[in-house]
Amino acid sequence: MRDLLARISDLSGYVLSNGRRLTGGEQGGALLAESPVGPVVVKFQPDPEKAARVLAAARVMKATQAKWSVADWLAVGPLGDGAFHVQEFVQGAILDVSKNAQVDAVIGANRRQKGLAVAGAYDHSAQIVAVTMDRHPWFGGVARRSQAGARVAADARSLVAVAGTVELPSDDIVHGDLSASNIIVTPTGESRFVDAESVGRGHRALDLADLYRQCVISGHAPETVFRRLTVAGVSASGSAAFITLVVGACLNNLAWHAANRSLPQFEHMCSRAQRVFHRVEGDCEAVEHCPSQ
Repeated sequence: MRDLLARISDLSGYVLSNGRRLTGGEQGGALLAESPVGPVVVKFQPDPEKAARVLAAARVMKATQAKWSVADWLAVGPLGDGAFHVQEFVQGAILDVSKNAQVDAVIGANRRQKGLAVAGAYDHSAQIVAVTMDRHPWFGGVARRSQAGARVAADARSLVAVAGTVELPSDDIVHGDLSASNIIVTPTGESRFVDAESVGRGHRALDLADLYRQCVISGHAPETVFRRLTVAGVSASGSAAFITLVVGACLNNLAWHAANRSLPQFEHMCSRAQRVFHRVEGDCEAVEHCPSQ
């Protein structure tokens, strides 16, 4: 650990010391270290393919991070075959999806992402369209994993077909991995997004769709939170587009489970995804009939 901090100190220009590993959440494996500007989060990605994504994300962060509610990247660069970045440490607690006020703050922060797309950044909208239309390998990864995966993939295609053909613009900045554990609520009630290695361009409603998906799966969110997220998502993108974004977020999550988890774990997540599919269509229909929150 000391050797890694010393090497990153030399490359970043920040004198880093007293590193300790963060546990749990999306930052598991990262280091919390002291620096001249206060505590910072230090992350090293040794995998060359993932490191390339970190370096690509750095260009997007440099151009946009002052404009939306994301933790600043203070330094980033290659290290051997991998890459490192030093991220602002955000004081606060992980988002509590059972609290309406905290979810409202996330929705407000999401509005700041509008129109901040960076040309050449990873296109999340194109990926969502591809995976929901069976034109992306992750769709096949889900469908071929088991019979449960095949059923989910078929249901996903049916739901998107019923919703209708949509255009998903790529005009906004998109976090790309907006789980509750990547949202920190500060002591003043502000929402800050951390761990933005998947940042790219797309439609900002994708981040709301990903949070909606997680709320259904966790079972901890009240009906008022589903209403808030659906109203915000439909207002931003339209009902058909929001359904497509939710379905795409589910398929992407299932593709990860198909590749990285046991068959029982994968099939458990398939059943959870079916719950999301069954719910989102009804929630969007209810918002269309009565759009006020």
